[in-house]
Amino acid sequence: MSVAQRNKRPQQYMQLTDKRGLKLGLLSVLLALSPLASALEFEPFVGAGVAYTNNVKLTEDNEDSDQILNGLVGAKITENDGPLRANADTSLSYENYLDNTYGDKYWFNLNATAGWEMIRDRVDWVVRDYFTQNQINNLDSDTPSNTQNTNVFSFGPNITLPLTDRQTITLRPLFSDFYYENSDTDNQQYGVTADWLYNLRPDMKTGISGGATTVRYDKSGKNPDYSTYNLRGVVSGTRPRSEYRIEMGQTNISRDNAKDQNGFSANLNWLYTITGHSSIRAYAATDLTDSSQQLLNSQIDPGTGDYNNVQTSGDVLRNKIFRVDYIRKDSTLNSNIWTELRDLDYKESPDDREVKEIGARLDYQVTAVVSTGIYGRYNYTKETDINRDDKRYDTGVTASYSLSRKLSTRLNLQYRKKDSSSNNDGYTEYSAFLGLVYGLGSIPTPGGHGY
Repeated sequence: MSVAQRNKRPQQYMQLTDKRGLKLGLLSVLLALSPLASALEFEPFVGAGVAYTNNVKLTEDNEDSDQILNGLVGAKITENDGPLRANADTSLSYENYLDNTYGDKYWFNLNATAGWEMIRDRVDWVVRDYFTQNQINNLDSDTPSNTQNTNVFSFGPNITLPLTDRQTITLRPLFSDFYYENSDTDNQQYGVTADWLYNLRPDMKTGISGGATTVRYDKSGKNPDYSTYNLRGVVSGTRPRSEYRIEMGQTNISRDNAKDQNGFSANLNWLYTITGHSSIRAYAATDLTDSSQQLLNSQIDPGTGDYNNVQTSGDVLRNKIFRVDYIRKDSTLNSNIWTELRDLDYKESPDDREVKEIGARLDYQVTAVVSTGIYGRYNYTKETDINRDDKRYDTGVTASYSLSRKLSTRLNLQYRKKDSSSNNDGYTEYSAFLGLVYGLGSIPTPGGHGY
């Protein structure tokens, strides 16, 4: 590849990320940074690495090996001073496939939240932006050819209105914009929710939650616009070691040029603190929703479900989910064990599926400069409309060594396997990665898992 061709790569990447999607990401950062420049904590990082895989295209037959050079620049930004706050992780990574299996890849990522408490305990403005990558078809292998850039931008105030010592009304107007690089499902959502809560006693509240959202697609000829209305009863409370919130009610969806949908909706959020270092969380829900809302929810709160188990679509769907997370964090051992059961019923598109997943990640600090880790995940997905079954197995080990306070190196060995009832859609892969980072960032390993 010539120098001129290489110089074109960043320009081609910027075009692919789309003017609107990238501008929204940058706009969010500017909103977070412009009023806070004097008080920000700014931690840049830079890294490089090399990876080897024996099956770069993740194919069942005719496996091709490749070596991948990785580069990374990024920064972590925090501000929590008075009424202004900002938290952002942003990075730009580069992948060069030495055997030219794929062209050079540039992946931009942003996880940014900024807030301004305009009136203390009354009006709090929040802006969020998540620029990341996900699979175009989540049943296919997660190769660069099946990867698309996505951006989720949301903005709105939280307004709290105390009526009496026991009664409070909370209003949350919200605008959201969703961008998908290789999809016809770009859309904007305008909505408002309102909660009325009554303090039955110091540790328990009850009330009513309702809301309305209008969804407008950029290509409404391919995806019908619609409006959602919901009304639910709410019970929430705190105990010495736990807290919970339960909602139950009705959701109605009025659609343009498609059948209206109505049905029962409910969710349960329960957190129990086992010790000062460990906790368990359970989340269960059934709701009429869309894949964009599932993407936003998973970015804000991963405990509400893994978006990798959802197919991006312009359709509305019935989402049934049960997820349990166990988390432990202390000076030597950090662990996360989870299981997720999901049933997705798309109303028009043939994407119905059932998902069963279990996974674990354990990191152990051996000494002050040496740490190790082990991880694994099993995912079973049944696409019921076409009677297809897929089983995925991921497992690996990591070892890190701190050369100085900010300079560290990391080794990752990974094994992945997929069995599929669809012909030629299975694969087996072994990969290794060695990276060096200066700062607080980490280079994503091949496959995009971020282990």
